[in-house]
Amino acid sequence: MRKYIIQLIFFPLLLIGCKSSFEATYQKQMKEAYINDFKLTYFTKLFDVGFDYPQDIMEKFKKDGSGYSEPLLSGEDIRIINQFVEIDNQQMISDSIQRINTVSEGAQGKNVLNFLLVKYNSKWLDSLAFARYKIYKQKKSHL
Repeated sequence: MRKYIIQLIFFPLLLIGCKSSFEATYQKQMKEAYINDFKLTYFTKLFDVGFDYPQDIMEKFKKDGSGYSEPLLSGEDIRIINQFVEIDNQQMISDSIQRINTVSEGAQGKNVLNFLLVKYNSKWLDSLAFARYKIYKQKKSHL
């Protein structure tokens, strides 16, 4: 009888503990997925614009399984990404013009890949993605 009472008391506690642990794991996974999707979307859009819409490579991006099956980003997120991509593309063009007389002939032009990698790994993009995730989380909790 005593064993039964102990099980009766601890079983609900165990369920509550498992649920909160599961919820924390799920929230962490959603945060990582959202931030990765935001950064990957920024990366592919800037790549696309930076290289003047290369159809062959963009087809490979579409086949790539790095994204997520369900859309995580809102239309507002996409608009924000597009605005920063346009600003960054203008910066690459400006940098390219400034480099014309300072580098050898083979090194002229946009420095797209280096620019992309620096931006992708920047604290700025991490902060922007995290700020947008906080908005995503707030909107999701209101539903």
